[in-house]
Amino acid sequence: MRPIASPKPGWGPWAHWRKSDPDYPDALREAIEREFLPPLEQLQTIRDFFDWIAALGGVQDSDHLEHRVFVEIAHGDFDAAALHATKDFWSLSRSACNEWQTGLGDRLVEQGDALSTEDKQALIAMLRRREEDAIRALKLEKHWERTPFPAEERGLGR
Repeated sequence: MRPIASPKPGWGPWAHWRKSDPDYPDALREAIEREFLPPLEQLQTIRDFFDWIAALGGVQDSDHLEHRVFVEIAHGDFDAAALHATKDFWSLSRSACNEWQTGLGDRLVEQGDALSTEDKQALIAMLRRREEDAIRALKLEKHWERTPFPAEERGLGR
């Protein structure tokens, strides 16, 4: 069987599928089972997922990695959120924080875990609103049950 992907640094064997190859369906299934599912099965948390995606390489500026900041906020790790927030690709998320409350995204970058309790609560409230808006937009209300973020379970932060 011929390879179904051409090598591309950092993207693994799923970078360029040749859909015109007659062996494509079977080779794709086999490659997914061999290359993709084993590491995916090891993921336990959303943080694990982001670490795994980042380790693939070539996706550091991807829009979905902006959400890493929000994951860290939800976990109450404001230093980690600030660390990710300093990367160039975080501009949209930082803007979202600043729009929610003037200067909030800037203060997160500058202060991390040293943020005031009020700022931490504002960040959690922003995430909660974004979550609720997404659920409504996707019309998933009947399937969704609100659960506390880890930061809320620990009293907003570590």
